[in-house]
Amino acid sequence: ALHANASAFPMGNTGVTFRWQKANPAGVTCRFTDVPAGTYAVAVLHDLNGNRRPDTNFVGLPTEDWGVSNNIRHSLRPPTFDEAKFTVEATGTKTVRIRMGR
Repeated sequence: ALHANASAFPMGNTGVTFRWQKANPAGVTCRFTDVPAGTYAVAVLHDLNGNRRPDTNFVGLPTEDWGVSNNIRHSLRPPTFDEAKFTVEATGTKTVRIRMGR
């Protein structure tokens, strides 16, 4: 999911551009095209059960692997948009590598 602001980051769906891709142990490449220059953050979820939503345990922690841009991980709270944000320039390509985990 490509987030243009903090309102739905990291696992909401308002104002977000989604790409659903099949998992691959070797890695997955996801391309967002025609992205205007600006500040963004990416959130990734390995949707094991295919329900297209993040599953959590009784205290709200994810039960499926996830990751965000800048590879921010906290043990007791989700990363913020400001921690995960990056800039997209008007021209060129931006590559963001994300490590998955729980």
